[in-house]
Amino acid sequence: MWDRIPAWIDEHFSDGELPGNLWAPEIHENDGTYYLYYSASRFGGNNSLTAVATNTTLDPDDPDYDWVDQGLVVSSPASGLDPSNPGKTFNAIDAGIIEDADGTPYMAIGSFWYGIFLVPIEWPSGKPVADWQSKTVNIADRFMPGNPVEAPYITKNGDYYYLFVSFDSCCRGGDSTYKVAVGRSKSVKGPYLDKDGRDMFGGGGSVVLDAHGAITGPGGQSVFGDYLAFHYYDGSNEAAPYFPTLGLQKIDWTDGWPAFNQAVELPKETKQPKDTAVGTGRTASFSATATGTPGPVAVWETSADAGATWQRVAGQPVSKRTDEGTYKSTLEFSAVASGQDGLLVRAVFQNAHGKVTTGTARLSVR
Repeated sequence: MWDRIPAWIDEHFSDGELPGNLWAPEIHENDGTYYLYYSASRFGGNNSLTAVATNTTLDPDDPDYDWVDQGLVVSSPASGLDPSNPGKTFNAIDAGIIEDADGTPYMAIGSFWYGIFLVPIEWPSGKPVADWQSKTVNIADRFMPGNPVEAPYITKNGDYYYLFVSFDSCCRGGDSTYKVAVGRSKSVKGPYLDKDGRDMFGGGGSVVLDAHGAITGPGGQSVFGDYLAFHYYDGSNEAAPYFPTLGLQKIDWTDGWPAFNQAVELPKETKQPKDTAVGTGRTASFSATATGTPGPVAVWETSADAGATWQRVAGQPVSKRTDEGTYKSTLEFSAVASGQDGLLVRAVFQNAHGKVTTGTARLSVR
């Protein structure tokens, strides 16, 4: 969105190392304006800030597309959060925006230190209300060494607000212990209780997504509708083992709680593509099916040199779940040309835990 980090951020950190990047984007729309919250920090410390930029469109091709930086929202260390504990503070990163039933907006924020806080904000500025420190609520604290809780995100489902957080350690590749935990409350201000009735301000939090299969350290999550977005380290990435990867997973709301299918089944082909012969100008199609959990997606490849090299097909078809529980993908070539005679075709089915490559099929053009 920008070619460089805003100059005022470099000035904010001018007493030492400058941030090399910006973190934790969160976009929220209000009354036709998009608010993009972002964080800057020195990793491992709480000399941090969250700022906001605004835009009237998310379409880069719109002539009005322009992210305007509106500056600082909150910074840390912060003071005045608890009169009984002058040292209480938070780490001002990982903002998540939520509005209550009356449309009053809040910003959940925090990482380690004293945990997660709910800061009242206001529109149209998108920044904290006056005297926000005295109105801020500490909604999650594990009360353990290091207090490893961060990345708060609150969403409403039914009668409850759900507070999603990340527990434990991110950013250690295959050694990361990140996991997603949750609690719920009928008030956006809490208390947020887990499945066992434990308050998240006091060590509670039900883990709902943890390492499984090739997925290590899932966390840094946010919610949109019935989907959870998160990042993890991909143990199945052969080119770059444990490469940081975006995960998107459907939420299964069960008995009032979010649940996730964490079964692990590597992809396995159940139907190979078959050789196909068609006349010039006709349509040729190749189909393949596979099983796996999560459902695998097919990526089709072609080779024009008898399999010496393979190229990914532009415009990939959608993989669809069949009534039998397999996943089917069909590749079509419309108006084939004589120059495609002898073209080899194959599908690579892949899910979060691995991949399988089908046998090859030949296209013959008469």
